[in-house]
Amino acid sequence: MTMIQDEPTIRTTAPSNTPAPISPSDRISDSGQQASVPLDRMRMHANVRTIFDRAAVAELASSIRQHGLIHRPIVRVLPSAEHELIIGSRRFEAYKYLAQEHPNEPWSSIPVEVRVIPDEAIPALQFIENERREDLTVVEVASHVVMLKTVLKWDDATIAAKLGWKNNRTVRQYVQIADLPDHIRRFGTSIPLEIPKRGKDGEIMRDKDGKKMTTSQQGVALGLRHLIELASFHTAASKHDKTQRALDEAYSPQADRLGERYARTASLEEWSVERLKSSLQAAITKLTGKAPEGEPAAPKAQAVTHSATKLRIDLTDIKEPLPKDRLMEMKPDIVSVLSALGFKGIILSID
Repeated sequence: MTMIQDEPTIRTTAPSNTPAPISPSDRISDSGQQASVPLDRMRMHANVRTIFDRAAVAELASSIRQHGLIHRPIVRVLPSAEHELIIGSRRFEAYKYLAQEHPNEPWSSIPVEVRVIPDEAIPALQFIENERREDLTVVEVASHVVMLKTVLKWDDATIAAKLGWKNNRTVRQYVQIADLPDHIRRFGTSIPLEIPKRGKDGEIMRDKDGKKMTTSQQGVALGLRHLIELASFHTAASKHDKTQRALDEAYSPQADRLGERYARTASLEEWSVERLKSSLQAAITKLTGKAPEGEPAAPKAQAVTHSATKLRIDLTDIKEPLPKDRLMEMKPDIVSVLSALGFKGIILSID
């Protein structure tokens, strides 16, 4: 999984019972008050991080217990007099862990920095803090880049500067990823996938009712460059689909189906960026009959090719009204008939 690395939070100086003051770079404004807030009086604001790794929280808690808290979480006071946690949810989780694991030690309250923070500034502050300090997936970064553009109305240059990116192109790439359909974008996270079971002959196994038999397999999260290639492919394929639908209402769009297929395969087989890119280029060339920009055009493959003893039939290139499942049922009979005609090597391509 492609990750944005966390900055070190462990202090290397001698242990101290007094937390170090917050560094200037971590301040939200020039004014603020330091306080100690009981854990049960703290409310959590919506945060970019929704899942915490317990082992990582335990490691941070151990560091805090040994070295003290370096950066105080940032909170604001609510009308109810409760404190709302804006930045520092992982540190807050570490304190809750310490309070649970060491009930006889003074971990029931956490040192904080109290700030006056307007609602419209909170999403940006949370994201910038977590982008700098947490391991975010590509998909999470993409969704929050869009948030900065739509909620705070920041332009590409401002976002790039705030996040420390060298140019605006990175911003545009994340926006393109955010525009991917959910069923393709989800491959930017590590997810379980349902894979068809196949017999020794390579055929998909089916139960007594004719339904495909599947098994669950963990997919590897695709990184930034993988998702950029998928986004570029989806854009080109969607444009082709739109053109074809205008000419033929019966045309079946291919962008979503092919995008998900290649994302799934790349995730399961841990494809390199280069392999995914070349596969997508071949797919878009076959789909449109045009090579990607800068690539020589390739002739469209014939549906049926043969020699004296070998026959290849690509059923995906034949405009056949029969559904795919029906073609699968017919496949053994087709092979049997062709074998009887003397063909020794027969390849039927259905998907």
